[in-house]
Amino acid sequence: MPDFWWSLPGPSTFLDTAGDDLREGMSLVLRLPEHTPNGVDGEIRRLVDLDWRRFVVPRDLPGEPAAALLEYFDPDLPPEAPRTCRTLVESSRFRGHGVMIETTSPEAAGDWCGFLIEYDERVRALAPFARSRICLLLRGAAARETLAGGVALGVRSWDGVVGETDMVLWASYLLRDRGEGPIPRRVMASVIARLALWDPELALRLADEPNERVLAPEPILAEVARERGWSQGLDVCDTARWCSGALCEIEGQKRIHSAALAPLGCGEEVGHRVWAGQVGVLFPFVEERRRSLIDALGDRLIVPYRPHPAAEEIRDRRDLELSHVLRQVRQRPTGLPSWMMEALSVLVDIRNRIAHFETVPESLWLDRALSALLASRQFGGSA
Repeated sequence: MPDFWWSLPGPSTFLDTAGDDLREGMSLVLRLPEHTPNGVDGEIRRLVDLDWRRFVVPRDLPGEPAAALLEYFDPDLPPEAPRTCRTLVESSRFRGHGVMIETTSPEAAGDWCGFLIEYDERVRALAPFARSRICLLLRGAAARETLAGGVALGVRSWDGVVGETDMVLWASYLLRDRGEGPIPRRVMASVIARLALWDPELALRLADEPNERVLAPEPILAEVARERGWSQGLDVCDTARWCSGALCEIEGQKRIHSAALAPLGCGEEVGHRVWAGQVGVLFPFVEERRRSLIDALGDRLIVPYRPHPAAEEIRDRRDLELSHVLRQVRQRPTGLPSWMMEALSVLVDIRNRIAHFETVPESLWLDRALSALLASRQFGGSA
């Protein structure tokens, strides 16, 4: 995972919090769902200055964490010495290290969490710098194991870590070299962020696709669902869904991964997420164009104005909708370029689609007349 991901507000705060725990002399359990971005362990080792050792859980001693650690750190221990947590804590060869352990086995997770509870109790009397700090990464099914923290034991879960701002920044970073204008890039970054939610890997995949595929992403999402084993449906338990990577909290709400929606019969939600991504950029864009056009057209726009007999009379030009502006301009087109009216028509079309919860095709926000309007100082452009 590129370094930029770990510099984003949510991921960097998660790492900083975990690093603070370890620097204060605590061991740490990190609960990570499947498909969590790779590199958490490496980033923690980079942040926390310890003599880090990576310990692989041995298959032949799954239920004896203390014995396994003693075999690794103190292999010359007399045969008659008990291979217990107490012996481990008292071993001078074990003190002062950072130990990184990762497992996806639920059975091993239970053994190691039980060991860390006892380890927490036994190292409290030691000065923080003298303790070896164990960082246990429980990934996937192993993360179903839950435990409370202690005086010298922290527990952190990758849930609610990533926010919408993180994903918009991440998607914008991925699209930074696209040779499109700022509006297309902003629209696509917003759509990708809405589809990917908390998943940077999905965002990477979508960013490599043509825009038309991203705006109709069902085939891509179906591929991801098959690859991740979600195409046959999901466990109804939220904990199991979270462990599988199909459910996570973002902005205070539990959300289903976009690739997991179809197996749950929620396919319409994908279209809504595309629409929501477009709205976040196109609605303010259209509103800015409406205001600038009203200012630019000035006295060409007549008020009071009544759109139809049953409508309320509009007395302030600033309250005119784009459709009202287009109608009046068509009635008095003298001196106005044809592309301006075409651009107005495109803006009205975009506004109507947004209002009716319809996705906006790429052809509209790439329309040549709209581009000419954006380039025109006379009609509120920025160029």
